Amino acid sequence: MHNYYQILGLNPSAGADEIRRAYRILARRYHPDLNPGKPSEERFKLIAEAYSVLGDPAKRRDYDREFGNRIFETFRSRATAYQQAQKRAEASARERFYRQYFKDLDRRLAEAQKRAETEKSKPPASLWDQIKQTLASLAVHSKKSLLKMSSFLESHLGAKVLKARRLQKISILEVSVGMREAVLGARKTVEISEPDGAHKISLRIPPGVRSGALLRLQPKEAALGELVFVIKVAPHPFLSIQAKGLVAEIPISVHEAIAGASITVPTLEEAVVLKIPPGSQSGTELRLKEKGIPAGDGTRGDLFYRLIVKVPTCHQAVGIKDQSSALDKYYETPVRHGFPKNLLEDYL
Repeated sequence: MHNYYQILGLNPSAGADEIRRAYRILARRYHPDLNPGKPSEERFKLIAEAYSVLGDPAKRRDYDREFGNRIFETFRSRATAYQQAQKRAEASARERFYRQYFKDLDRRLAEAQKRAETEKSKPPASLWDQIKQTLASLAVHSKKSLLKMSSFLESHLGAKVLKARRLQKISILEVSVGMREAVLGARKTVEISEPDGAHKISLRIPPGVRSGALLRLQPKEAALGELVFVIKVAPHPFLSIQAKGLVAEIPISVHEAIAGASITVPTLEEAVVLKIPPGSQSGTELRLKEKGIPAGDGTRGDLFYRLIVKVPTCHQAVGIKDQSSALDKYYETPVRHGFPKNLLEDYL
């Protein structure tokens, strides 16, 4: 289904006079008698077809209804696909975390068992040394060591301890933070529901934390076991935290990209003047030293500005496409020179 508004260079809110004016200009420009050739002829047919629909109020009303439904269905299908992809990505991240965590746990259990076998060959230690050794083995979550400590304390001190499976409890929780909290750091209170009631945990979010980061915490309440917090940073319209530092996307005009310019851009504090070199491409990054994320030792990371070239989209800019085509002769090589026909061509 053709986008008749785009063909005539109009906005969907255009009035009848604007539609007639745009049609007359384009029809004169692409008329086959004035511009012989198949491309002009096909373009003229599309222009006439668009005007026959948008110039008739009844046909335009039916077209707007059907075109709007098409756009809505396309948007809904893309939104559904995006949500499904997000769920698959989150499930994959959780699976990788569980696999790595229990792999580390198996390794620590093996190390604890090896140390326990080594201890058997040593002479008997004092009572206090045995308690310290047993508590040290507890730190690596060895089930055998936990049972050993339980038996030891019950026989020597008459104490009752929690069962090993309760001491080994691990809770994984997701914590959402805003971009400001992620950049500057913050302290959040997380409420955890347990059979014995709700527990409030104070969690410190370090500056520069990124989505997917893991924060481990061993609270004072033994019943809670070990807590693992998975950080999820809320998306921001133009800010992102990357390994190299804080990245801000800054839109610039086509003229500013070609000729260069000095523009005022925001920082985490006061605004500064950023000099854009002539011939800048979309995606070019300019670094501002020590204006990024604050570190714990008082230093600052770097702030990167990623340039995004924005082209004009005004519906009243009739003829801009023809004028912009004159820029093509200034490319020394074709813009897609060396681009492969297949994205995996170099790896097949």
